[in-house]
Amino acid sequence: MFEKRKNSDKRAGLSFGLAVLLLLAGLFAGMNLGDLNPVQDADIAESALIVADDIDLSGEWIGTITEDYGVEARYDFRLELEQRNDAITGMSFLDMAQEPEIYSESPVAGTLAGDVFTFSQVSTTVLENTTMDNWCLADMTVSYQLLDGQETLVGSWELAHHEREACGDITGRIILTRQPE
Repeated sequence: MFEKRKNSDKRAGLSFGLAVLLLLAGLFAGMNLGDLNPVQDADIAESALIVADDIDLSGEWIGTITEDYGVEARYDFRLELEQRNDAITGMSFLDMAQEPEIYSESPVAGTLAGDVFTFSQVSTTVLENTTMDNWCLADMTVSYQLLDGQETLVGSWELAHHEREACGDITGRIILTRQPE
């Protein structure tokens, strides 16, 4: 007598065929949806340009600035900005978050090009718990971003060009969020 093999069940062949058919239908649908992405990407890029043209950075921004050169230095950082067209001026306030408690105030000036704000500390008007011999000014570049509905400035800083010989090559990161008025 012959025993029926388990794989000879015709229903199993139908199930496999149906699975392959569904897989192919899914792939086809996915390829058709992929054609919509260039249109969506263009819409997103266009709306981003509209936002970039309407950016006004005037107001108070609070966050953190860090150093990248191996020392775990983190500062509380605040900017008070006033914007006229693409020109931006204001004050920066730096407060070291750990010992020694260094504090500084510096006027800043810069420009906004699209969603990129490039600015420099012009001078240091207030400096506490260190000397000017140990303090250097910075050039900063941040981009305006809307993250979960919160306006942010995210970027990096490096020593001002005229400070590099005396101060070395220190760099760091910046993240700020706009404060409500």
